[in-house]
Amino acid sequence: MVRGCRMRAGHGGVTIGSEATGGVRDVFVERCVMSSPDLERGLRIKTNARRGGRIEGVYVRDVEIGEVGSAIDVDLRYEEGADGPFAPVVRDLRIDRLTVERARRALFVRGLPGSPVEGLRLRDSVFRALAEPSRLENVGEVVLRGVVMAPAEPPAPGKEKR
Repeated sequence: MVRGCRMRAGHGGVTIGSEATGGVRDVFVERCVMSSPDLERGLRIKTNARRGGRIEGVYVRDVEIGEVGSAIDVDLRYEEGADGPFAPVVRDLRIDRLTVERARRALFVRGLPGSPVEGLRLRDSVFRALAEPSRLENVGEVVLRGVVMAPAEPPAPGKEKR
């Protein structure tokens, strides 16, 4: 259980993996706040086919993210990637009432051809000021209910970055 925490800079606010060989299940994250231009990811799950493992039952609710690179990052091609004998399993991720004020992207979810990420459910969440579209590869069921993904507004005329 991760509850009532404040996260700042680093590779991820809440990170699961990369060593998940023995499996990880039933992780609960609630009422946390994270924000920093130096925070790369909000929720990060990472493994690969050399490490394998099963990550399932990750529940996130009532989390506020101010500024982050990727809000939700699930990568089954981490480091050694798909080259290995142990296909990882990542499934049953439920995220409710996540608020993100500014992010490069809302979702970066990358499964493997023989092992897609399954059961990603987002509900009643808002992603504002997104610089890039989400990226989903080898993903099974994704359910979005009451989710808003708003792109960053372009700079006003004459105010472009140089």
